[in-house]
Amino acid sequence: MKKSGDEPVAASARAPAHDAQAMTVAEPAAEPLSNGLGWIYLGKLEGTTWKTRYTSWEQPTLPPVNTKLQLRVASNVRSARPDQYGRLAPVRISLPIRAQLEILEVTRWQDSEIWARVKRPPAALN
Repeated sequence: MKKSGDEPVAASARAPAHDAQAMTVAEPAAEPLSNGLGWIYLGKLEGTTWKTRYTSWEQPTLPPVNTKLQLRVASNVRSARPDQYGRLAPVRISLPIRAQLEILEVTRWQDSEIWARVKRPPAALN
């Protein structure tokens, strides 16, 4: 007859191994940045109305390439724009309010979310 305490304890059994790679959340691949700081979120443009706007650009259109503008809020510069699932790339640097930027490329994500690849204009580097 078994006495209490003779049974194997469940806690001493080994937990099944987990695949660490399967458990991590994939981030979008960083794009090589041969020119520029990276990507920032400019705001939400629906039709010709900015619902949110994080730069000094006030026109009801996308800012053209080579436009110089200023941040209205502190912003994160990311190594890539969001991927098709909305996952954000790692932050490369954070910029303070009123930082000067120059647009290198502008893109829409899901129609109204506006992202731009930017660099610091030469005057802002001094």
